[in-house]
Amino acid sequence: MGDQDALSTYDQIRLTLSSSYYTLRRALKLNRLRDLLQQSALAPDAPIWIMGQEYAASPELGQEEQEEVLRELVCCFQSIIWMTYRSHFAPITVGDSHLRTDAGWGCTLRSGQMIMAQGLRRHLLGSDWRWPEESVASPPPGLASLLSLFHDLPQTSAPLSIHSLCEHGRACGVQAGRWLGPWVMAKSMEAVARTSRPLLDAGLTVAVLDEPGGAVPQLLISSHEDLWGGPFGGEAAAGPEPGPDGGAGPSSCAKRPGLIMLVPLVLGLGKLNPRYIPQLQAVLTMPQSIGIVGGRPGSSLYFVGTQQDLLLYLDPHEVQEAATGDEHWRSYCGTTLRTLPFTAMDPSLALGFYVGSKEEYLGLCSALEQLESRSGGAPLVCVTRARLSMEHESPLDEWEPDELTSEDEGAEVTHAEAGALHAAEEGDAGTVPSAATVLDAGTPTREAGTALGGGPLLDGVGLPSPQTDGASSPLASHGSRQLSTARSGWEML
Repeated sequence: MGDQDALSTYDQIRLTLSSSYYTLRRALKLNRLRDLLQQSALAPDAPIWIMGQEYAASPELGQEEQEEVLRELVCCFQSIIWMTYRSHFAPITVGDSHLRTDAGWGCTLRSGQMIMAQGLRRHLLGSDWRWPEESVASPPPGLASLLSLFHDLPQTSAPLSIHSLCEHGRACGVQAGRWLGPWVMAKSMEAVARTSRPLLDAGLTVAVLDEPGGAVPQLLISSHEDLWGGPFGGEAAAGPEPGPDGGAGPSSCAKRPGLIMLVPLVLGLGKLNPRYIPQLQAVLTMPQSIGIVGGRPGSSLYFVGTQQDLLLYLDPHEVQEAATGDEHWRSYCGTTLRTLPFTAMDPSLALGFYVGSKEEYLGLCSALEQLESRSGGAPLVCVTRARLSMEHESPLDEWEPDELTSEDEGAEVTHAEAGALHAAEEGDAGTVPSAATVLDAGTPTREAGTALGGGPLLDGVGLPSPQTDGASSPLASHGSRQLSTARSGWEML
């Protein structure tokens, strides 16, 4: 890397302090108090959704049935692969610096690893796969193969390692030791998947859905028809043969095309526009959802579920030793489910979806189409059958910062308006959405009597009204911490 990539003195001091902070926090076990607070955050009788699966221990159920629901919830959560900061890995060279830990700068990439791991888990092991019992001494072959893709090694056999993401993401704006946001993360995952032999052999495609200038992303239904044998309406591709641990065997993975779709968005300036909260809640109830890479201002988090006005998430901000082999497999199992009010969510985020068949893909298109119809003129995604013309398209390798800040953090700004302002600031008037696109049509409403978890996907679920108070949550104080994200990333102490 050239001198222009060298870390500044400020960056070097910041990284040193960050590494020391996380090492000390681990030694003193400062997470314990926060974990205890989390025990009272979830309502005991309200439905919990985790990436399309509902867990409802309602008071009408008997005690044994309630306990069974809770056991299933814990098992589901602990089966989500957890990525964290790591230390003492092979150095990543940046100018004269040799980074052996990503503490203080790598949380967005670690959150990106988690959303990719969730998609790969469904692709390789199946949606019903669960983490092995404590008595199991070594990882099953399918799990070991999956985790090896993320090992902290500068090798082609680990295409999703922190080393590989820094290398392949350079054209998208990734630089080790510096902050980055969800748009850059998503583009980096797409760049890796384009050239990674293990991912190509598995039949996996990664696509980023975005538009130049920050316009509302368009999903052209026919854009991925080649994955499942040509134009929709033909025969679906054959499913995989079961592997030895219940998932797809390595030899059968290439027969089963799969798609991970990442949708980076900016849903407000300075803070999340509350009109988007019902749509984000609905996304996490879709069976195709693999979570959301988002965060609170200053920190990237991986959101996996929702209950009422709360987000459920995994936190990458814990330092563990570098994982370089199968002996570290247990370090990928998360044990603490944390919550955050929607009102404290940073507006810069990336949705994730996985589909493994033509039927799943068309089901996702239909669900997003229904969501769009209820968005009140401010959809997360526009589903189309013919692509709308744009002034121009950005080259694949062209990148731009995806973090914004607002002098008026109290103003509600839609995703399209944020993109328009960003484009105007960059002097690129050709990418500014039309007035019809950014028309403020009012806050989405819901039908009377609908509630989260109340019936079939979307039609019965409805779009719950956003609750902006959040005072009942132990983490409600985060909602008032409005840090600027203009530094082109999230990492902060």
